[in-house]
Amino acid sequence: MKDIPNNFYNLDIYGKSSKRPYNPRGKMFGYHILGFGSGGEFDFTLPIQRGIFAFGYAGSARVNTKNLVGTNGVVASDASGAGTARNNLAATTYGGNKAIFAFGTANSGNSAVSNLVSNTGVIGSDQSAVGDAKGAPCAVSFGITGQALFAYGVVSENVNTRQIVQNTGAMGSVLSGAGSTRRSLGGSEYGTGLGIYAYGDGDQFYAVSNLVNTSGVIGSDVSAVGTARTHMAGARYGSGGTAIFAFGNTAGDNAINTRNLVNNVGVVASDATGAGTARYSVKAAEYGGDKAIFGFGATSGPVGITNLVNNSGVVATDTSAVGSANNGPGAAGYGYS
Repeated sequence: MKDIPNNFYNLDIYGKSSKRPYNPRGKMFGYHILGFGSGGEFDFTLPIQRGIFAFGYAGSARVNTKNLVGTNGVVASDASGAGTARNNLAATTYGGNKAIFAFGTANSGNSAVSNLVSNTGVIGSDQSAVGDAKGAPCAVSFGITGQALFAYGVVSENVNTRQIVQNTGAMGSVLSGAGSTRRSLGGSEYGTGLGIYAYGDGDQFYAVSNLVNTSGVIGSDVSAVGTARTHMAGARYGSGGTAIFAFGNTAGDNAINTRNLVNNVGVVASDATGAGTARYSVKAAEYGGDKAIFGFGATSGPVGITNLVNNSGVVATDTSAVGSANNGPGAAGYGYS
């Protein structure tokens, strides 16, 4: 593998993202609540509508600011956040309409803290002792009761361990995982209650994916899913359980804007033409019920641009000036309305 330039990791950019769509005919892919109302099983019919980007590296310092994404994909200006300023963290939806940020690299090194986000986009203070301190993990939602999964990343070396987050936001202990040990990969939900991890870097740059079942168990590597790369992001889009991976950095230190669509059975398609500034350390979130947004990242330094994804998986051109330039934040969908 070609050596990574020194300034690549000096930007503090290991890497993820997450979200959750629905079917406009009535069924949301993902969550059921047991014992709701009359005591039967209840299907959520309200889709995730908003997104949030938070934390990251703003060019001269790590930050804990946030940028909320409206139902129309418009990103708000920087707002005060909470918790330890850090980058290289992961985030995803949990509990149907809330989000969680966890881990990441702080000024003192890798951290083992999480921050819960309410269904109105308010970030809570640090919660400690959530497993090994690590950077560059990845998170996805899974199951039918609003659970989430954090996996992979780097502790003292790359790992493939996993931790399950309950629908209350409580994070469980470290469990064995599966697949190549690596960091800075992308993840998303797909199908109904399922997740997928893909790409990343370790002893090499990877072009593999790993499927997550409705119990949070990670499958072994599936190979040949497009160009091997790292620091990309994934998000769910559409009403049929589909997902998208886009952007990233290849082993030759080439930033790209290609995309790979994922169908509702977890098959990753070959590279397709993307749009927007080629960059890495980008993150993604769902918004508007059936769309996604990729945001921020780095070229020669942090950038402050976003790219909207429609419900057919087409990535739009850059939208500029959406808060301070930032690379290595976390991003997730939250909220119903």
